[in-house]
Amino acid sequence: MVLPKDGLELRQAWLDADIQMVAMSAALFHDYYAHLLPIRAIQGGLNTYLHWQGSLDQGAQIKGEIGFQRLEVDAPDLFPGRLVPGNGRLELAADWSPKTIRLSRFDLRSQEVSLVAQGSVRSLGEKGSDVELHLATPYLSVVTARKYIPLGALSAPTWGSLVGAVNQGEIKFTNVALSGPVSDIRRPLEAGLESRLSLDAQVRDLGGNLGERYLPVRGVSGRITLEKGVLYYKGFKGAYGQSRLVEVEGSQKGLLPGQGPLELRAKGEMDLGELREQSKHGFLPPPAAKVINGLDELSGTAKFGISLRKDSDSYDYNGQLSLENASLRTGDFSFAQVKGELSFSPKEIHTEKLNALLGGSPIQARGALRDYLSERSAFDLTVESSGIRAGVITPMLLSTGSLQDPGTIRGAVRYQGPLDSPEERRLSGSLELVGIQFPLKLFSQPLRDVVGKVNFDGRGFDFQNLRGQVMGYGFTFSGQWRYAERPQLVFTFSSPEIDLGRALSRQNLDLDEWYDRLQARGKIAIGKGKHEGFEFSDLRTDLSLDKRVWRLENLSADSAGGTVQGALSFNDSRGGFGLSAEPIIRGVPIQTVLRWFDFDAREIRGIVDATGKFESRGDTRAERRRNLNGDFHLEMRDGVLGRLPLLVRILNLMDLTRWFSFQVPDFKQRGISFRSVTGDFKVKQGTFATENLVVESDDISITGVGQYDGPTDYIEAVVALRPFPRIRAVVSYIPLIGPGIAAIKDSVMVASFHVQGSLDNPTVTPAPLSTLSEFFFGALRIPQSLITIPGTGNK
Repeated sequence: MVLPKDGLELRQAWLDADIQMVAMSAALFHDYYAHLLPIRAIQGGLNTYLHWQGSLDQGAQIKGEIGFQRLEVDAPDLFPGRLVPGNGRLELAADWSPKTIRLSRFDLRSQEVSLVAQGSVRSLGEKGSDVELHLATPYLSVVTARKYIPLGALSAPTWGSLVGAVNQGEIKFTNVALSGPVSDIRRPLEAGLESRLSLDAQVRDLGGNLGERYLPVRGVSGRITLEKGVLYYKGFKGAYGQSRLVEVEGSQKGLLPGQGPLELRAKGEMDLGELREQSKHGFLPPPAAKVINGLDELSGTAKFGISLRKDSDSYDYNGQLSLENASLRTGDFSFAQVKGELSFSPKEIHTEKLNALLGGSPIQARGALRDYLSERSAFDLTVESSGIRAGVITPMLLSTGSLQDPGTIRGAVRYQGPLDSPEERRLSGSLELVGIQFPLKLFSQPLRDVVGKVNFDGRGFDFQNLRGQVMGYGFTFSGQWRYAERPQLVFTFSSPEIDLGRALSRQNLDLDEWYDRLQARGKIAIGKGKHEGFEFSDLRTDLSLDKRVWRLENLSADSAGGTVQGALSFNDSRGGFGLSAEPIIRGVPIQTVLRWFDFDAREIRGIVDATGKFESRGDTRAERRRNLNGDFHLEMRDGVLGRLPLLVRILNLMDLTRWFSFQVPDFKQRGISFRSVTGDFKVKQGTFATENLVVESDDISITGVGQYDGPTDYIEAVVALRPFPRIRAVVSYIPLIGPGIAAIKDSVMVASFHVQGSLDNPTVTPAPLSTLSEFFFGALRIPQSLITIPGTGNK
């Protein structure tokens, strides 16, 4: 010790001494220095060795070691909990003066924490005294280290909440520097203090649970620095659930919420299934979550890169998402092996090329979702494919079909419109069909093996040279379907051969309102076909359809060597099926014509010319036969009346072979050949009536009047016959034989009969000639003055 020259003032004495204290209470240290540090209490025991060199008045150098046992520190203004270093030691070296403390060494080793520090305190004892402190630590358990992180730092919006939640991993403070007035340090950390604090720390293998709404965090490593009030994140990586972060960097101004903007850049690999689940818990912005939650399924992985900037009241971001073998499902559509790049920002999500399998078929998509953060979000999606299964597309276009439907579709489809307004969306595209199948309610079976092109947009469909089969019959179809135009459908249809009765269906149309509104106009050409009993070839007609009424105009067709022309209409109403026709028939065999009306034509042959008008109603041929009405003129030529039971019975009654020695035609074996059959007929409820039926033949002439009820097969008629109309000189006079056969001068004979009953088994009785009208004599070319009526003396 060296005393001052002026006296024994101990504060001025220079002292070089070693000081040792054993089992000193730490509370004494608190009592002495509490005015300098924001510490409420200190507990434990101290074993202190100090080397002092200097004076209390001028300053001194202090070196030494402080051992401690069961040390506890309570500083609630700084730290979130009570600090418990436990047992350990502190090595220190400091320069002290009345105004300044310079700490050149501060090396703390304890059971709970280890650190080294340097620093100084200036202007001691004054109101504006300043502190400057630097400290560093080795890797510490994060559970332990977060006890020593000031409360203000723990309230930082990004990493503070992370540090407060994790319970695994380690942190290393490479450098923590604090400078500023002691009065600020003694108060809780507040806005502005971070500008006087700097930090350089590293974390490794952090892990923990961030809360019920979030997935576990594990393996997080990286570096944190705080410089000039800006918090930086560098080289971070780790895992969030099954997603991986491979590179995270960013910065944040300030430690407290709302102090400044956050900038973040991240790369990694995302688990899409977890992303969908997280979107339900507010992990994403609501509009983005709405897009993802609109998917029924989402799985797979995607690499991502994102840049984010967030202010207190707004945020901006952009990034890329690289899908790798992702899968998603929405409604009936499942996309597998989805690969490609997505770019996103607050204004839009878009992709230039996205490859996937839709229903097992390859597709390529491009599109955008714009303004998805607003209420007027809109999308624009184009999907192309070199060949996709038809069953994937037909349900979308036709609201029918299944994934098992055959065929392939090539081309592109564009779907666009508001996300929240389905009625404003637009679907368009250009497709090539290859061997597809789809049902059409006009036909009894689906159209099969359809090939051709279809273009469609918001106005309707354009069908270009569609070819396919229905019920095994081939067809070609072209046309336009326009939703808002009248008629909606304009088309051409052709088929080399078709059975319309089998192909068309009414059963599927009875309750369809669209059929009530349907209007169509087109041209039909059929090489060979039939409809029920009507067989034809080379059919050409113009078709119009309006309110279930089908009109065939300018109709022309060949049938059995003849022609049919005219007009035909069908009324396919809910109350039943009706038809009307105005045919012009030329050169058609009678057998064919009768089969049209479901009549037996085995015993009649000949060629028919006819004109007329018919109408009927009914769902079956029998009903339409009963309800047939109309009138027509018939001319039949060059035919044979075969072995008709009615004709045979009448000829038996005449027994002409008794009167002639020359050979008479055998009516029973060959029938009667005729030159012509003519007559005008009226039809009412299936009953045919005529007043002028005439049969012209070299063997016999026949005339008749009466009616035939087709549904009941009942005939009631008067028939007159003149055998051998061309014979001019056989006998001069033949007496009357029986009441219905008269001898006529100039070798003219005539007989008349009354016919009633079934056409196959009628009752035939001779009818007096006096009952015949002038029509019979005129039709048979018999002068009435030549006929002698027996018993009257009149001719």
